[in-house]
Amino acid sequence: MKRKTLLNASIGTLILVTTPSFPSVSLLAGGMAGYLESKTPRVGARIGTIAGAVALAVVLISSMLREILAAFDHGIAHYLWVGLGSPATNGILSFIVWPLLGGAIGAYIRSETASN
Repeated sequence: MKRKTLLNASIGTLILVTTPSFPSVSLLAGGMAGYLESKTPRVGARIGTIAGAVALAVVLISSMLREILAAFDHGIAHYLWVGLGSPATNGILSFIVWPLLGGAIGAYIRSETASN
C-alpha cells in the first residue's frame, strides 16, 4: 500500500472514529478519503471502504474492552455477542457501505471539479 493511500485512509478513519455520533459522518469520511485519493470512483470507493473497515476494527476492539466484565457475569457467548456480534452487525452499514459510497462520490467530485 502506498504512503499516500495509507495517509488518506488514516484521515477517513480518524474522521469516523472521532465523530461517530454526527449524522452521515460515514458518508463524509469516505468522501474525504476518496476525494484525497483519486479521481476514479472505483479507487475512491476502495479507499473509503478501507477507512471504514479500519474504523470498524477500532470500534470492535474498544467495544470488547468495554464489555470485558460481561464475560465474567454472563458467560463467553454473551460477551462475544455484546462485544463483537452486535457492534459488527450494526456497523456494516455505517462503517462499510456508507464510506464506500462516500469514497466513490468524493472521487467523482474531484474528477468533475479538476481543471485540465
